[in-house]
Amino acid sequence: VAGEILKNDTLPAESQPIILSRIIVVEASAYPYPTSAPEIQDQFEQAVWSPTPRTEAAQGVMRYIWTRGLDPDLEAALKTLSTDPEPAVRYMVATSLVGVYKHDRVLFWRIADSMLERESTTGVLRGLATSVCHGFVVRNDQDAVVGWIARVLERVPPLRRGDDVVDVVIDSATQISIYFDNNQA
Repeated sequence: VAGEILKNDTLPAESQPIILSRIIVVEASAYPYPTSAPEIQDQFEQAVWSPTPRTEAAQGVMRYIWTRGLDPDLEAALKTLSTDPEPAVRYMVATSLVGVYKHDRVLFWRIADSMLERESTTGVLRGLATSVCHGFVVRNDQDAVVGWIARVLERVPPLRRGDDVVDVVIDSATQISIYFDNNQA
């Protein structure tokens, strides 16, 4: 419920429902349970999850960032969630990372690059590629997106279902090349 409240951009940031919901998702971002077995974590190929405290926290944090921006507590929660051992939590961050770009482009690229370096699951990489290749990001940072796509293509071949990621980045590179006449793409 807190995540749903936080995406309501008509409520002022000082309203009690927003304040309480923000507290809930920030605290839930550090909740230690549940954990899954490492062999299950490595098999996150598609977007499938259950409503655990951290997946809900990740959705809520990202919704708050989209509608209201960042502050030190939310930035700390974002960094924690982007490195969470559960791929479903990282997926929530990855697919909504464009909200960070909206408010802090440097932090967006730092987290996108960090997640790309560490990520081993196709599902999270596909979600991350969707954010990095988002039209809003592409229009403002074509060359950075093209460079990121090149790094993705180096990482993807050994992944199961790696074609899911390749489809996203090749589509974006093609559009960048055609619509923006970008020869690097």
